[in-house]
Amino acid sequence: MTKRSFAGYLCEESLSIGLFGECFLGENRQGGRARVTVVDQRLSQRERFASTLARYGSRLADLVHPHIVTTQKVGKGKDGILVLIASDVDGAVELKTLMEQLGKVPQEIALSMAMGALRGLSHAHEHGIVHGGVHPRSVLIDSKGVSKLSDFGLANALATAAASADDSELLSGLRGYVAPELALGQEPDQSSDVYAAGALISWLLWNQQAPPDGVHDSLAEVLRGALETDSERRFENATVFENALRSAIDDSQLPVASPSQVSTFLSESAEALDSGLDAETEDLLAGLGLADGAGPPANPSLDDALAGLSDEFLGLEDNVDEVDPNEITIANYGAEAEGGDYEDELTTVDPAEPAPKVDPVEAIIRNNLPPPAMIP
Repeated sequence: MTKRSFAGYLCEESLSIGLFGECFLGENRQGGRARVTVVDQRLSQRERFASTLARYGSRLADLVHPHIVTTQKVGKGKDGILVLIASDVDGAVELKTLMEQLGKVPQEIALSMAMGALRGLSHAHEHGIVHGGVHPRSVLIDSKGVSKLSDFGLANALATAAASADDSELLSGLRGYVAPELALGQEPDQSSDVYAAGALISWLLWNQQAPPDGVHDSLAEVLRGALETDSERRFENATVFENALRSAIDDSQLPVASPSQVSTFLSESAEALDSGLDAETEDLLAGLGLADGAGPPANPSLDDALAGLSDEFLGLEDNVDEVDPNEITIANYGAEAEGGDYEDELTTVDPAEPAPKVDPVEAIIRNNLPPPAMIP
């Protein structure tokens, strides 16, 4: 493929195609590496998604934690293509891929991966950041066995866009991890993150998004508390949830694997792992307008995604300035690189108008959503 430069990162290797688009490995002139996500064009073109990503993305560069994949920059090309630059994760394995291809993992491994991701979510909540789309595909395990929560900004933009009645089909990509209030048209908050995290941990332990009916130990009861359909009865945030879960683990004297033990487990399981488009991603792409038999998925190759970008964006230096809080500043990317010499400038984009309030019952009827009790 033709080399392309995104904010000084030269991209050649495609890492994966997923819910939000195609992710590439980028390298800068100093040898630093980053994960570069070129957002699916049909998501980029949705005003609510794009404006939320731009507005929220500006807050994420300072969200640094061992269990978080840090979002460094959010960018936008002249034709509306969105790009997100995030910290690199060495030897990253997606939790969804791991579980689908290996089946149930030992409990101590599952608890280690779950608690790491929950610790990252707790740190985000302590800094006022809502993830918006906690899901097995948003958790990465690195080569040292450390679990990291990713997709900050992207997930929040997706869930916020889904809060609009016209965008409710976007929830299909988060099936099983959507809090009832999100299905009723509310925007994501810390409580809905707790619900999703509870479903994730239940899935890790029992291969289902809630504790089995016959299991009533303290761990299961804590998870049921996180999965309350009434948000007022859930744990207030991920920190409260994490503390309750840790107490249940300690009281039950459950073993939790160390990162090095998780790393050894992954190394021994490496041959069984593969990557590919999962069912939820295919459902989302279909919901965005790709009918069966209509051609390949809309996640473009890097060349296709950036075809047609104006030459005026070539050779420009990165310029990150302090901005007015009422403005959204995001970067223009997409210059074709020769040796990685091109950088890109920033532009200002007007935020979208607030979405109109939607009656919950009307939202269910209009979008054929199940009532909250039927949501897994």
